[in-house]
Amino acid sequence: MKRFKITCTEDNQIFVATSAFLKLCNKFKSLNSQKGRIIHITGSPGTGKSSNIYHAINLLNLKFYDVELNLSSVKLSPGEVLEEFVNTLKKDFNVKTKKDAYEELSKFDAILFADKLLDYGNLNKNRIELTEWLRCNRLKSIIFYIMVIHECLKHLDDLKRVNLIFHTTLTFILNKKKHDLLSDFSFLSKLFAGILKLFFEVVEIKYSETETIEIVKSHFEGINEFQIRIYIQKYGRRPRYILEAIENNLVTLNASHSNIKAVNPVCKPR
Repeated sequence: MKRFKITCTEDNQIFVATSAFLKLCNKFKSLNSQKGRIIHITGSPGTGKSSNIYHAINLLNLKFYDVELNLSSVKLSPGEVLEEFVNTLKKDFNVKTKKDAYEELSKFDAILFADKLLDYGNLNKNRIELTEWLRCNRLKSIIFYIMVIHECLKHLDDLKRVNLIFHTTLTFILNKKKHDLLSDFSFLSKLFAGILKLFFEVVEIKYSETETIEIVKSHFEGINEFQIRIYIQKYGRRPRYILEAIENNLVTLNASHSNIKAVNPVCKPR
């Protein structure tokens, strides 16, 4: 169920401003006047990193480019994946050279590397997302990252004229649950996040229990704090997982008599 998955600015029909969101806005508010910044948005899966990013961009009226990557097969070589990325830029900007494509990027307040790059396959089942390609090509992915670093160094002057925003996770499955190395493990998470902060600007999306309850209440009428805390105990302070679980339970139990009702629309129909 993807009803609570935010993938564009239009999806944020319902939004609750939290302390993490305010920190994000403070980072973003000068993007239209400063260049050469790299900001990483971290947070556990299900906390709504994309939701916060898109809402902040829309609120601050920033001009941004949401990078997409359409891969036709997991069998593509690292060079072909990078070429697909460049070709997508050239097609979007209607230019013929890589240099011209990178020049077009400098016209935006921010370049966003988020779900449309990493999880395009979840949005379009006919294509393969970059995450899936990386998962299927573990050794090749190392070569791919080396090529990306080389490309960045080669065009360092162009990068100094753009702002990059990364939806950053290092996820893996443990006990059938998705975890993020940057957020879900006390010592290791602090270590890796600390290393990241040495080189980049970092904003972590996380919530207090009160904020989590407020977010859930904004999406469902008639639900009380005690009921929400039961979900928090199971899923943690991850609003999207909680919202999906509540909706699944309502559907499974066919609870038309329940006093809990979803607030619509959550996302703009596509």
